[in-house]
Amino acid sequence: MAEQLGLVIPQLLTSEAQLADLEHALAETDRVALDTEFHPERRRTPLLHLVSLATPAGTWLVDPHVPGLLERLRAPLSTKTWVVHGGRYDLVLMEPRVGRPAHVVDTQILAGLCTSLYPARLEQLLEGDPFARGSGQTMSDWSQRPLTRLQRAYAADDVLRLLDLAADLEERVHALGRSHLATEAMQAFAEDAYGPQRTDPLGFRGRRQLSPREAAILDEILWWRDLEAEAQDSTPTSILGDGHVLDLAKRAPSTLEAVSANRRFPNRIAQQYGRAFVDIVHRVHRRPEALLPRTAPRGSAREARLVWWRAQSLVAGLAHQWAAELALPDAVLERVVDGEALDGWRATLLGPWVQTERMREPARE
Repeated sequence: MAEQLGLVIPQLLTSEAQLADLEHALAETDRVALDTEFHPERRRTPLLHLVSLATPAGTWLVDPHVPGLLERLRAPLSTKTWVVHGGRYDLVLMEPRVGRPAHVVDTQILAGLCTSLYPARLEQLLEGDPFARGSGQTMSDWSQRPLTRLQRAYAADDVLRLLDLAADLEERVHALGRSHLATEAMQAFAEDAYGPQRTDPLGFRGRRQLSPREAAILDEILWWRDLEAEAQDSTPTSILGDGHVLDLAKRAPSTLEAVSANRRFPNRIAQQYGRAFVDIVHRVHRRPEALLPRTAPRGSAREARLVWWRAQSLVAGLAHQWAAELALPDAVLERVVDGEALDGWRATLLGPWVQTERMREPARE
């Protein structure tokens, strides 16, 4: 089937002797497209099962299961610009094996700076390409060996057109005068990817409708959950589900018995972590009102302003060719609503628009 579609089907490289062509190709270029296939397996850091690489000379699949094979590419890869698509996990998974790249170009970010799409799927950006892949192998078992021909074709197809796509998007970004902004945004993206993995409380579903003290409890539980997940090499939601986080924030249990008062709350979690939850509640209850976070309960003036600013950002993004979800994620949107100044590349991109909109925004509380 893959052959009938005209797809490239590289062999899986499993020995150092097979790396010669790839190493030569890397020596001849300053850019390499990169993609990884992995399984989360309820782990904080997913298990890496395949690395796909492409240069103008060809496409290669490297087996990270082979001890020392991927590490052989540390020197050539660390001097290159990596072209990725939504590449947070690509960077995180590759760092312990081959280090960090010289630069990162992310086609999702580029698209967000010249279109209203973010985070765009790869097939969205390749729309009109007759060979653009579908998502048929996304949930494939990448740990299996041997990989099927269709799996190898899919993995190769992920990186095959990334270099051309990046060049096209960079041209569009340049035409809009935003090349320097793209460089800043992608540098910030890489720094964030390599930093501690923390849940953004401002993007947590249901937080805005909480009272300030409930929101403070939720924020502290999320921080605790991230640290616990890191210590156990597990995912945050494996430690404590989002629904249980919200439940604890609303109930604010001040005793171990109160933690278990909700019959739907798992006894195992209450017994294992109950003391931590109670300590968080007591700590937040001692916090002065002035130090509590701002929220936006339903029907409040602040909620209306948040909704208004989000709507305006979507309209402006369409008109000015930038993606509101990239330029104004929830945390940044709340800063704008609260009258704070933007910084970095967002200040340059959005500053004049924000100043204009401030003249039209709804009255403050």
